[in-house]
Amino acid sequence: MSQAIGHFAIGVAGAFLLLIWNPSWLRKLVNIKNDIFFIGLSGLWAMLPDIKLVFGEANSKFLHGTIGNIFWLHPIFDFIIDVNDTTKMSAIFICVALALGCLYYLKLKGRLGIRQP
Repeated sequence: MSQAIGHFAIGVAGAFLLLIWNPSWLRKLVNIKNDIFFIGLSGLWAMLPDIKLVFGEANSKFLHGTIGNIFWLHPIFDFIIDVNDTTKMSAIFICVALALGCLYYLKLKGRLGIRQP
């Protein structure tokens, strides 16, 4: 369970990084009204390669290969994270996601010196 929470936190952190960076193509997709939906969807996107619990092992092998890197580098984090120590790593990922969330909040309030388009 902690590994799934860690992957979700990585997806949320990735969404916050994109929202802080705010490239022009993202501005067309995400605005203040639906950014929470984008953040949640990003967390689910990072968990997608672990869908093997629902659909079986065949899809899991495909999604944990090179193609899995489009899911917020899911296979790389699976390789880095020790299965026996997922609780500590997930806590670290949650803290990173919370810190990026705070930076995004400050950006929305105009306190980071990053101009909103």
